[in-house]
Amino acid sequence: MAALRDTYTKMYSRNLEKDVKSEVRGDFERLLVSLIQAKRETGPANEELADKEAAELYAAGEGKIGTDEATFNRILCLRSPAHLRRVFAIYLKNQGHDLGHAIKKEMSGDTEKAFLTIFNYIQDPIALWARVLYESMKGMGTDDRTLVRTLADRCEKDLGSVKEKYAKVYGKHLEKAVHSETSGDYRRMCLALIGTTE
Repeated sequence: MAALRDTYTKMYSRNLEKDVKSEVRGDFERLLVSLIQAKRETGPANEELADKEAAELYAAGEGKIGTDEATFNRILCLRSPAHLRRVFAIYLKNQGHDLGHAIKKEMSGDTEKAFLTIFNYIQDPIALWARVLYESMKGMGTDDRTLVRTLADRCEKDLGSVKEKYAKVYGKHLEKAVHSETSGDYRRMCLALIGTTE
């Protein structure tokens, strides 16, 4: 994120954080600014703190009337992935459902989508990318921008694992889904990114 922020400034002579603040407001703005500041911790889970923060998340959402998004922001945008996975496990054990359920129940709009994306990515990034690809091709028409961006971004990282997860979750090979949704040079390019040909 720090590199992206610096590159944005070099390319456009603009400040990414200021530009985001000029476009969005409220809880969604605060969440995006937290992510842009790139202050996420990287250490292991802190068991004692994880117990405390699982309780804080409940108290900030399902445990009260209204939602304290600032608590969700502080924990989900700043804690390390390992720590958050432990918080999520404790929340599930204590409440009988995962934090994603609470986010859907307590929030709406872009703020809900953003917190759910963070939750799902921390839980299982491979499953998240498989879902992004599935949703880009589901229904009438294809979200070409999302499809190409995701394939290009993951092709040299973890696309093999994403393909396996896609087949397991959606019962169809990613190559076949892409083949049926694309044509011509566009199809050949997408299949090449996946690592196959027509």
